[in-house]
Amino acid sequence: MIHTYRIRGMHCGSCIARVQEALEGVAGVKKAIVSLNPQEAVVSMKHPIDTAVLDAAVQKAGAYSLSDEVEVI
Repeated sequence: MIHTYRIRGMHCGSCIARVQEALEGVAGVKKAIVSLNPQEAVVSMKHPIDTAVLDAAVQKAGAYSLSDEVEVI
C-alpha cells in the first residue's frame, strides 16, 4: 500500500532526511520518499497506519507536520 502525505515545515535537505528517518522508524512503514518541492512524503507501508501516528513521528523529528492529502494507490 502506498500513500502520499503533505509535509509542512521543511526548508532544506536536512529537513528531508529528518522526516524520512522519522517516517521509516514507524512500525509498518517499508519506505518513505520525502521531497521538498512539493513538500510531500510518499510512504510505502505493510498495512494502513493512522495519519496521527505518522504525524506524531514527524513532529518528534522537528517543527514539521504531516497531513493526509492524496488517495491510496
